Amino acid sequence: MKGHLIVFEGICCSGKTTIFNPICEQFPVVKLQESFYAATDPPPPPTTPAEAIRNDAYYLALDEQRWQAATAIVNSGRHLLAERCVLGTISICYGYQPIYRSYPAAMDVLMKSLERGWFAAPTAYLWFKTDLEVIQTRLRDKQARRHLVGEGWTHPEALELQHQLLERYFAITKTPVYIIDGNASLSERMEAVYSRIRSILHEPAHDVYPDPLAHSRQMIRFLQRSVDEMNERGCV
Repeated sequence: MKGHLIVFEGICCSGKTTIFNPICEQFPVVKLQESFYAATDPPPPPTTPAEAIRNDAYYLALDEQRWQAATAIVNSGRHLLAERCVLGTISICYGYQPIYRSYPAAMDVLMKSLERGWFAAPTAYLWFKTDLEVIQTRLRDKQARRHLVGEGWTHPEALELQHQLLERYFAITKTPVYIIDGNASLSERMEAVYSRIRSILHEPAHDVYPDPLAHSRQMIRFLQRSVDEMNERGCV
């Protein structure tokens, strides 16, 4: 029997990792951290559009590798919790667009790879919806993360763009999306996530998109529309 593949999604610093790491210890699941942590030789931060495209391509390739591994795990009957999937990386690229204008080129690379049909649909998304003001406050209050305040990927405009892209994708996908209130207290978030995962794992895995290639092509259509809209608005 196929296992469940549950994805934690949300904009940068929305509280995913804070919940993800301890919750993985409470269930019989395989833990898959986001591609950032899987990078063995990450490129330096970009300073030009060309470097941004290089970095995007690097992390998108990691997303393909980790998702193929995740699919093999759940097909073997084990459950897996994933901290982000390629959708999260796409949202970060989208958020960077006003700075580096690299989104269309990066998505062209991704759309070509998606034609290989590797993006099998997850069982469900847990979407951490957190207000931007809450994120900025938490960053300032956490000594270890204060250096991230004002960085490109935590800039309010970038975070808002990330949110817009996630919201648009979750509005069209047939995959169940469960909203987690990222503004709630830590204990409330833990309880909500624990309850939701327990409920999902008690049910047999069901493929809303049985064909990974068809699901991959749905993502391609979504990405192409997002690029076309940028072109129409003159944002490239």
